[in-house]
Amino acid sequence: MAIIPHLQVRNLEESIRFYRDILGFHLEWQDIDDQDHESAMMSRRDASISFSNQSYSENTEFAAELTGELMMFEEEVDFMFEEIESDSEDSTGNFSIVDSLKESNGLRWFSILDCNGYRITIAAVVNNVSDRVDTFASTRPNKREFSVIG
Repeated sequence: MAIIPHLQVRNLEESIRFYRDILGFHLEWQDIDDQDHESAMMSRRDASISFSNQSYSENTEFAAELTGELMMFEEEVDFMFEEIESDSEDSTGNFSIVDSLKESNGLRWFSILDCNGYRITIAAVVNNVSDRVDTFASTRPNKREFSVIG
């Protein structure tokens, strides 16, 4: 099963450029139903994300609405940070780095705000945290072991 976040965006073309040029996604498809509704799906390796400008209009104030953050795992997190940091200094793009490289809880990570104000954390696993994750996953009962009481 795959979960694909669907985000409302200000400007679909700007969002496509950001995710393609800054984060390395590629466009899977783009659909323009009419001038008020455009959508697209992009992917990078085994991750996908979709966008729509359906609920945004020029007459309303746009605000990114996501109570959490998007998290991407990238083995070369240091290299990606350097690339994004360089892009943020050289670009007129509308995004910012909100947390520089940090290391905590078995992750090496940094966070950015995309061109719509959505927070994205890009992380790499360090310090064998994956062993702890695998142990946790193996101690959880599988769904056949759940029973209904009552």
